Amino acid sequence: MVCTLLVTLGGCAQNTNAENGNGEKPVLMVGCDDYAPFSYADVDGNMTGIDVELAREAFSRMGYQADFTIINWEEKKELLHGGTIDCVWSSFTMDGREDEYNWAGPYMESHQVVAVNEDSDIITLEDLENKIIAVQSTTKPEEII
Repeated sequence: MVCTLLVTLGGCAQNTNAENGNGEKPVLMVGCDDYAPFSYADVDGNMTGIDVELAREAFSRMGYQADFTIINWEEKKELLHGGTIDCVWSSFTMDGREDEYNWAGPYMESHQVVAVNEDSDIITLEDLENKIIAVQSTTKPEEII
């Protein structure tokens, strides 16, 4: 599955190297979920992680300063449409959502896996039948499983 940068109508896709009146880059509010090691708050409360660092660099190259906020991932559409956030950057699959958002394209490829204890009798996906499993809600694995 492809994890992608999601860019909405909030202006993330515009390439304006324009600075505001005091020489600073325009700020975009970027919504992400608490999903270490991709996006999370460090011990000092600063946003960090693989996605956060990639986003900071990408937005900087486009002439923006990214300000990150942890959001309730299930509310991402409402937050985008309501203008609370300008865009979403997180592990987010494009597949099946191509017409729901304005996409900038993939920045990473990942795959879904099932992790079990080494001594487990679960060898194939069929062995999961009648088992209790956990996935993050509103994610592609939830839909697949």
